[in-house]
Amino acid sequence: DVDMSVTPRVPANQRPISLFKKVDAAMCGPGGVKVISGSHFYHFDSVMLLVASRALPEQHRVSLELFGCDH
Repeated sequence: DVDMSVTPRVPANQRPISLFKKVDAAMCGPGGVKVISGSHFYHFDSVMLLVASRALPEQHRVSLELFGCDH
């Protein structure tokens, strides 16, 4: 969560993400959250599911599914 009432914006209600040793990037949108770690990404339907998950969802390839390259 981000406190939008202050400038600069500051995180509020921080939660640990214990599933990943390293996160390279993350994207959120109406379809959920994509967490990119190395050459793979993982899709979660919501931030709450990401934080509460105890196991990784299906692994997807960044090159193929995000960029359309099969190299």
